[in-house]
Amino acid sequence: MSNTVTDELFNTAAIRSRCGNMLTAALADRSTHWRVDLARLPECAREVAALTRSRFPDLKIPYHSRWRHFEAGGVDRYASWRQQMASASVAERARSEIDLAVVSVLLDAGAGAQWHYQERTTTTERIATAPKRANIEQSFSRSEGLGLASWYLFLSGAFSSDITQHGVPMLTA
Repeated sequence: MSNTVTDELFNTAAIRSRCGNMLTAALADRSTHWRVDLARLPECAREVAALTRSRFPDLKIPYHSRWRHFEAGGVDRYASWRQQMASASVAERARSEIDLAVVSVLLDAGAGAQWHYQERTTTTERIATAPKRANIEQSFSRSEGLGLASWYLFLSGAFSSDITQHGVPMLTA
């Protein structure tokens, strides 16, 4: 059994199952968002494979998601937050994770390369990637910058109905 709801969402079988549901709906013309033309599938597959091989010749392809943006600069911020939430119930952690992801994605307005988020932190907030007590300053743009800006707003309690609750659910069950 997984530790978090997000572990379930990253489960390959669960992803394939949901994608299968979406494909079935589109093939039955029950989707208002997209259509599927199976005759074009081989061409599409060739294009995706060629692009993938050109960008990732070793085929080690990182996830691209909001959760990956929280790891920008090689720092696993989510791991330390999970430790802080260890005493919370599974339902509380799930609500927090959903609150964080939904708000963060909704705030991602595609700011472009000109906009930057300046992260200032000390190594005590980082995963052993720098000397002790060093001040770290990194700049992130695009989705990574917007993701980190929303991450720190979330942790500050800015999205919570109770500002004293840092990084805990803003929704009630």
